[in-house]
Amino acid sequence: MPPMQVYSPLWEATNPSACIVVRTSLPADRVASDMRALLKGIDPAIALADVRSMTQIVAEASADRRFQTLLLTAFGGMALFLSLVGLYALMAYSVQQRTAEIGIRMALGASRSSVLRLVLRQGSTLAFGGVALGFACAWGVTRLLTSLLFEIKPTDPTTFFVVAILICLVALAACYFPARRATRVDPMVALRYE
Repeated sequence: MPPMQVYSPLWEATNPSACIVVRTSLPADRVASDMRALLKGIDPAIALADVRSMTQIVAEASADRRFQTLLLTAFGGMALFLSLVGLYALMAYSVQQRTAEIGIRMALGASRSSVLRLVLRQGSTLAFGGVALGFACAWGVTRLLTSLLFEIKPTDPTTFFVVAILICLVALAACYFPARRATRVDPMVALRYE
C-alpha cells in the first residue's frame, strides 16, 4: 500500500498553529534558518517560532519522570546512608557494652586476635543474617517499583550485591574498631569499666 498524504488547509483548522517535523542530519540552527527562508518565500506572513530538536522535545516530555527518579534516588541514598550510620552506631555500642567481658577474657589469657575473631564472628553472624532477611524483603518489594524503573530490571543483581557488600563492610568495621580499642585496654581497667 503506498503512503497516504492528506492535505488540510491551515486556515480551515480549528487550531491556528501548525507543527512541522523535519528529519535531517544537519544541525538544528541551520535547519531553522533554511525553514525560515523557505516559509518566507511561500508566504511572508507566516512566522516560524519555537524551533526545537527532537532531543529537546523528548527531554521536556520526560522532565517530570526524570525529576521523580532523581528525587527517589536522593531519598534512597539518604536512607542508605542513615541506615549505615545507624548500623555502625548500634554495632559499635554493642561491642562497647562488652568491654568488661573482653577484659575478663583477656585477663584469663585470651589473645587479642582470638577476642577480635570472636567479636567479628558474632557481628558478622548478625550482619549476614540481617542482609539475608533484607535481601528477601527487597526481592519481594521490587515488584511494586517496576513501573518506576527505566532500563534496569527490578531484581538487578549488581545493586543487590553492592548494597549487601556495603552493609556487611560497615557492620564488620563497626565490630572491629571498638573491639580493637577494647583489646588495647588494660584488663584491670576493662574489669572496672562497669
